[in-house]
Amino acid sequence: MTQYLPLIAEELHVMTQYLLLTAEYPHVMTQYLLLTAEELHVMTQYRLVTAEKLHVLTQDLLLMAE
Repeated sequence: MTQYLPLIAEELHVMTQYLLLTAEYPHVMTQYLLLTAEELHVMTQYRLVTAEKLHVLTQDLLLMAE
């Protein structure tokens, strides 16, 4: 039985590492989702700024056409 104790200890260590990684996975996924949401927000802001620039350019063209 004594010869199995190191193997059992190693198996427990491996299982503990696995559980820690499993616990870390949702955290990593949450961080990924937060970054994705932030990226979408930034892209939306970029598109709004681009739309505003187009609006200003259109207004300039209309003023020049008058």
